Amino acid sequence: MKARWLSVSKKKVKISDLKKSFITLKYFYSIIFRKFKSYIVFNLIAAVMRSVYPLFIVFLPKLLIDEFQSGRNIKRMVIITLVFVIAYIMVMAIDSFCTQTYQKKVDEFTRYFEMQHKQKCAEMDFDLTEDPKILDLASKAQNGLDWYGGVDGFMTQFTNMVSGFLSILSTGAVLFTGSVWVILISITVLVLNFLITNKSKSIVRKQNEDTAILDRKLNYNFWQSYDFKYGKDIRLYDASDMLINNCNEVADEFIDVVRVGNNKIAGLSGISSIINTVNSVGMYGILGLMAINKLITIGNFTMYASAASQFTNGMMSTIGSLQNLFMVSTYLYNYVDFMGIKTDSAFGNDLIDKNGKHTIEFKDVWFKYPRTDKYVLQGVNIKINSGEKLSIVGLNGAGKTTFIKLLCRLYKVDKGEILIDGKNINSYDFDEYEYLFSVVFQDFKLFAFSIKENVSISENPNDERVQNLCEKVGLGDKIASLDKGIETSLFRQFDKEGIEPSGGEQQKMSIARALYKDSPIVILDEPTAALDPVAEYEIYRQFNGFVESKTAIYISHRLSSCRFCDRIAVFSGNNIAEYGTHDELVSIENGIYSKMWKAQAQYYA
Repeated sequence: MKARWLSVSKKKVKISDLKKSFITLKYFYSIIFRKFKSYIVFNLIAAVMRSVYPLFIVFLPKLLIDEFQSGRNIKRMVIITLVFVIAYIMVMAIDSFCTQTYQKKVDEFTRYFEMQHKQKCAEMDFDLTEDPKILDLASKAQNGLDWYGGVDGFMTQFTNMVSGFLSILSTGAVLFTGSVWVILISITVLVLNFLITNKSKSIVRKQNEDTAILDRKLNYNFWQSYDFKYGKDIRLYDASDMLINNCNEVADEFIDVVRVGNNKIAGLSGISSIINTVNSVGMYGILGLMAINKLITIGNFTMYASAASQFTNGMMSTIGSLQNLFMVSTYLYNYVDFMGIKTDSAFGNDLIDKNGKHTIEFKDVWFKYPRTDKYVLQGVNIKINSGEKLSIVGLNGAGKTTFIKLLCRLYKVDKGEILIDGKNINSYDFDEYEYLFSVVFQDFKLFAFSIKENVSISENPNDERVQNLCEKVGLGDKIASLDKGIETSLFRQFDKEGIEPSGGEQQKMSIARALYKDSPIVILDEPTAALDPVAEYEIYRQFNGFVESKTAIYISHRLSSCRFCDRIAVFSGNNIAEYGTHDELVSIENGIYSKMWKAQAQYYA
């Protein structure tokens, strides 16, 4: 099963920061506009209001000074001041209202993108969950949501850029009526500052890349000492000194990388300060000469000086926001890239007949895992009738679990086909198809939730049914001993009163989970491999009683389930080497199954 990416991510050439920003902006703006339109509206109104602030600073002193120099009409000066103050308060009130309103939406849409990422991780094609590149991209996508303000930080930088640009237009228009030279000096200084800031950002980005692996190493060593799962090994092998030394070594290397980068940035900041000082001297020098030569009034001098300052601030704000936009987009672009992974479109929309009997057939099935050239299964043919009990045996690595993964459509076959009720399994809608199977894998997982939630995996569990199934699989006494019964939490990550179930108890809960789903086809894929053969046989025997008329597939490298199954498939050499009943296979002289049975028969006598 191969992923299809957004076309941009397939290009071998490096995508520019500008293009990444455009793609990222388009992606998030389109989603936010559809689902959180008020965020954009209020954010842009706030940006427009903020661009008005510089005009108060530019025009109020000029009008007051001109009035003071001419008529000195106190009443007129008071009226001018009141008008500006009232206008300023109104602009500030609108800005404040819009800012507070869109901030209320921030958590909502931030959570939305977080949940979309988690849902993508949970629902993308299973083979991708074992691809290191995809796992790395998923991690980078999460970092994009976490770093530098995430989506809100990215959108805010764009809004600040809009606000700064509007400020540039208004203050630039004022300057243009006075002295173009002031504008040219400001632009020259800003270009130099842009280059310096861009260099600083490059240093920061390189610093982040250099420290990324160090940060992972530091976190790994730290969390191993913190994770109580390793508590016994740390104590018995006195590993604490090693972990602490590793932390110190990595931390020292981390500090060295940061120090070198910070020294470079400090030098660039010093150069920027000198340039800004020269800018101020040049700007005030030109305006001062114009005032001395009576080319402008003192009021105009103040207006142009303020306009030049606000013009510079607007340019710096815009450029800074643009650079930050580029930087944040390099992280958020990974989110866009990750979310662009497509599910294989070969799957169809056919529905399962939920009231019918279901026949399974493998026809000349060949399969090799992604990123490998070795076939795990070669030319497998088998038919499993509805209600049949099949035992699949073979040594470790014979392809037994792979057989089940293909049947459950976690992978696609490379050659041949798998049929359910005579139709290729890929023709069925996946949600319909997964209804067919209740599976307990060897590496089953329980969550740090309640027993009830672990068994039901449901938003609206049936308490009575959960209780009955727990009693059926042999957990009745255990649950009766718990104060909260099936409401008891597993493990103690979030509940100090949670329990730590034994391996056998966890296996029984996973079996109860499979029974709760009540699918027509049930599969046990060596979930009892850690148990002794007798205990394993007892669990298989009890489970076989639970499934009644359902189709059942039992997988083991031991022979616990063979005596009560209708057929046995022996996997060896990437294929089904032997197939038949227990009596048929055990009678094959020097057969694989016969040898296995003779070696293990003592456990099942």
